[in-house]
Amino acid sequence: MATLTPRGFADFCDFRDSYGSRVIVRQSSNAEIDAVWIFAKDNPDMKNPAPHLTVEQATIVRDGLDDFIRMAAMDVGEVIDALSANQEKP
Repeated sequence: MATLTPRGFADFCDFRDSYGSRVIVRQSSNAEIDAVWIFAKDNPDMKNPAPHLTVEQATIVRDGLDDFIRMAAMDVGEVIDALSANQEKP
């Protein structure tokens, strides 16, 4: 399940790919549409920041995108409740 960023947006997944780049699926702040950013960063040896995913890592991205799709169908209160509940888990 997603976690909250310091700015209050959802990170649907956050992990290192097979080349060590950090991959993040993050909720966009665009108020007009439901959208996500997919980031790959933090590996200075890579000229192309595109993620290099194993099957296991692709599953993590898929699950993160599934969370985004489910949350896009919720109203704002349900999203806040879901994210807050997830933050309280150890």
